[in-house]
Amino acid sequence: MVLIALATGAVLTCGAGWVVLALLFSPSQTKVPAEVETIARRVAPLRVPPQFQPAWGWEADHSVAWIQIARFDHSAGRGLLLIGELHLRPIANPQEVDQLRNLLENSSPDMRLIAPRLTEERKLIVRGRRAQFEIVEGEDRASTTKLRQVTGTFPGREGTAILILQGEEDYLSNEAIDDLLKSLTEADVPK
Repeated sequence: MVLIALATGAVLTCGAGWVVLALLFSPSQTKVPAEVETIARRVAPLRVPPQFQPAWGWEADHSVAWIQIARFDHSAGRGLLLIGELHLRPIANPQEVDQLRNLLENSSPDMRLIAPRLTEERKLIVRGRRAQFEIVEGEDRASTTKLRQVTGTFPGREGTAILILQGEEDYLSNEAIDDLLKSLTEADVPK
């Protein structure tokens, strides 16, 4: 019982911590396409799938950490791409990576839940380090729409980066996914 109370307290503290950090950071937001693309390029040299257009970008900087997120939407509303990077000074841990993933997912309430039919894991080398991505094909749990989704974490320019790509199968080809992942492997290796 004590462990459950401690765990619950830790979760609430972390959640409240993110809210406080967000308020302290005084985030800047943009919907200017060139600025959104610049934010995404700062995270990784990304080849965005065809028909995905810059939607919005968000940056926050503080002496403790900085966060940057870029979102691209399919021109016909058939998918979304989120890429974000978290750099905690001086160190990031798995809990903060999970918090960034939750922040990305919560920033896009239109992201759909998938009932998986096929799951594939790909291991890549990004910036000289191992990265793992999961590709899921399945149906939207709220409809019969067939979806593809790619999620993964990888080394960003200065912190941990997360990518979430989701789209309807008819509008997001396997070739576009392959090209996107290949572009990540071409990122500069830190010296």
